[in-house]
Amino acid sequence: MTDSVYDFSRSFLQFTTDHTQHTPRVQLEASCEVSDPGESAEYFLTADCMSEKMYAPFGLVHQPPSLFSMIASRDGRFLMEKRHADAARDIQETHRVGEVMSTHDGKGATVLKLEIDARSGRNPRPLSRYAEIREAILANRPMVGRTTYRTADGARQVRLVFPIKTCNIANGREGWQIDTGSMILPDPAATGPISLTSLRRAYMLFNAPTWAEFALRAGVPLGPGGGSTTHYSVAARLENLTNELFSIE
Repeated sequence: MTDSVYDFSRSFLQFTTDHTQHTPRVQLEASCEVSDPGESAEYFLTADCMSEKMYAPFGLVHQPPSLFSMIASRDGRFLMEKRHADAARDIQETHRVGEVMSTHDGKGATVLKLEIDARSGRNPRPLSRYAEIREAILANRPMVGRTTYRTADGARQVRLVFPIKTCNIANGREGWQIDTGSMILPDPAATGPISLTSLRRAYMLFNAPTWAEFALRAGVPLGPGGGSTTHYSVAARLENLTNELFSIE
């Protein structure tokens, strides 16, 4: 299992397709490494971007609008997602490099190459005491979190690495709290092998080194009129984990 502390501000995924003969670069949002007996895999979540028409003089935003993102591993496997306001329009596909993913115009795009460049943070400094965390927050130092835990049966180990985007420091008392995302983790309710489709998107909150709460993304009905959307609407809590904080240069 990696001990990396990534600098997500300098970490990217690039992929090349034959659709418009170009190479998008998307910033990485978080990583999730899953270790089962005899095997390990690390997955990376990209930032959202608006689905777009390329290199046109107008009409760049696809209609209906959608957010595009990927979850990918270094072996060329990836999940492509387009998320709309109306979940009925959502698209989620798993592929490997060399396969064709769907496109807005229906022509499809062969993914010719996919590269993940997850760069280690410079001079990572562990932060464990209130004074260290307070200094890093108030000095606006870049911060990274790393959370490690085992599943209930003890057979699987999970390590999450993520940038600290939002954090809080108490004044007049020793308290701090992390509120960050989005990220990915194995569905806490899932059993069996981990796949790209079993990774859940979430926000994570914690103020102690041994537990965390998550807001997991899930389908949400829109009301009597029917239809649904997705939102971070399911709360979950994990105990007996290890939360680590680092500042980087």
